Amino acid sequence: MPFKNLLAAEGKKHTRVAGGAPVIQIVAGQGEDEVDIRKLTKHVMKLPAALQPSEITDLLQRLNAALAADGADPQRPNAEALAPYDHFHGRGLEATEDAAALVRPLPTDHLLDVGSGLGGPARYFAARFGCRVSGIDLTEEFCEVARHLTRLLGEDERVDFH
Repeated sequence: MPFKNLLAAEGKKHTRVAGGAPVIQIVAGQGEDEVDIRKLTKHVMKLPAALQPSEITDLLQRLNAALAADGADPQRPNAEALAPYDHFHGRGLEATEDAAALVRPLPTDHLLDVGSGLGGPARYFAARFGCRVSGIDLTEEFCEVARHLTRLLGEDERVDFH
């Protein structure tokens, strides 16, 4: 379904949820991060459908340089050193911690992280709760770096990326 149609369908759903009262403004985010959905739509529609391999520079090399600049050993990073880089979603590690407080999986659970990026939240859940986590992401380089970081942190028995 094209993005514009998806947003239109979502807008209709929100109208029905609001008891049929017209929805004048839909926002994404919260507090200072709130964005009018119309502005967000215009921005998203300008983005390329997919990044070309030539547009992605060596992500692991850049991450290692950033870790070294922060005083961390790129070959032996810990979760705290990686957190500013591998929780790249709104509110970062704080949002992951809030989600963990709501979900509280059991060690026997197997979670799916859609759009897993570099894998920070997946590794966080596995380390904190002892559960299995599978991450999927459309960007293969993200998956490669996520697998590498997961091996370095010793979480590769419980966390995998595709």
